[in-house]
Amino acid sequence: MARTPLLARMTLDEVRCNEEGDGFGSAEPYLWTVFFKIDGDTVIVGDDTFLQGECTIMASDGSHGNLGDRDVDAGDTLVVPRSIGEFRTTLRPIPLSEKLQEDHPDEDARGGALGVVFVLLEEDQVTDAGARAGYAHWSTTCASRSTTSSRRSTSASRTSPTRRSTP
Repeated sequence: MARTPLLARMTLDEVRCNEEGDGFGSAEPYLWTVFFKIDGDTVIVGDDTFLQGECTIMASDGSHGNLGDRDVDAGDTLVVPRSIGEFRTTLRPIPLSEKLQEDHPDEDARGGALGVVFVLLEEDQVTDAGARAGYAHWSTTCASRSTTSSRRSTSASRTSPTRRSTP
């Protein structure tokens, strides 16, 4: 049975402060997020049964104050804004290369995957410009590492195209 596209939504809803540990004063947390997907929009299962292509990355705002509150104490809960904590997408089946389709006509496309990498930080001793520059570098590094990983180390099968491993 052929796979169909899947509407997907991943959210980070809230951050709860268990212990502010900032010494005198309140904590000033901010959140870095990078959402990603590996699917048929940009990836295929190559002749060697390894995924070929690049994953899709969604980076957002990694600056100070992006959680909307700079006065956080133990017991406080912050709602993560959708602009940094939500990823809506359509996961499309990952097609097999033409050769694999010819060699294994009964095989279907493979399912995709999505995920998030996030870091919760404290504003102390980092400038606004430093936080933005750090996020830009970190999100670029996440993108380049995930692309390298999907090309070099992720196999769509272990021994044959009929067995699936997790990308």
